[in-house]
Amino acid sequence: MKAYLWAKKERLEEALSGRLAARYGGPWSPPGLPAVYAALEPGAGALELLIHLNADPSALKAFGLYTLELPDEPVAVHVGFDRPREVGQAFLLTGRRYALKVPSRAVPGAWNLLINPRHPAFSERKIRPEPERPPLFKR
Repeated sequence: MKAYLWAKKERLEEALSGRLAARYGGPWSPPGLPAVYAALEPGAGALELLIHLNADPSALKAFGLYTLELPDEPVAVHVGFDRPREVGQAFLLTGRRYALKVPSRAVPGAWNLLINPRHPAFSERKIRPEPERPPLFKR
């Protein structure tokens, strides 16, 4: 399975370890629990990041796009937006699956992954940077 992660190069390892989400929390995880957020589509991940940062598109210049090659092991799926932090917390604490597929807040019909970095299957991941993107268009 492929997933996409937007991260600053100097914070990539911190993002992959789940420490960034543990420090700040995220939409599907409370502070204190390691988690990795990835998108199943690069564009959806970019919009999620912009919403999280309350930023304009030029903020993406500081981030790189990385492809995660993940095990094909089945993932859990959650539909809806009810109690996302409680759902994510329960998922991360049980540790039965390495990823929870959740709906995108930014793009209807798109999906993201909440990944448990402590699950043994996540250690099988491979990561590669995407080719450099063209500069953002100016008006």
